[in-house]
Amino acid sequence: MKRNDISKLHDLSVAELTQKLTALTKEASLFKLQKMGHKLKDSQAVKKVRDDIARVKTILTARQLGVKA
Repeated sequence: MKRNDISKLHDLSVAELTQKLTALTKEASLFKLQKMGHKLKDSQAVKKVRDDIARVKTILTARQLGVKA
């Protein structure tokens, strides 16, 4: 995720962030299956998606705690 995309995440609502998290989780599981089947083209894709999931979860947690992140 590029820096511009990360700053746009902060502008999304909680519902939109939850949808994004669900989509990223599905994508991560798909990549994991492809990796197990040796069909994954980009070996760094799994790491990138996991990092994106962590970013979204961090923003959601900060919103729940009322902290500006």
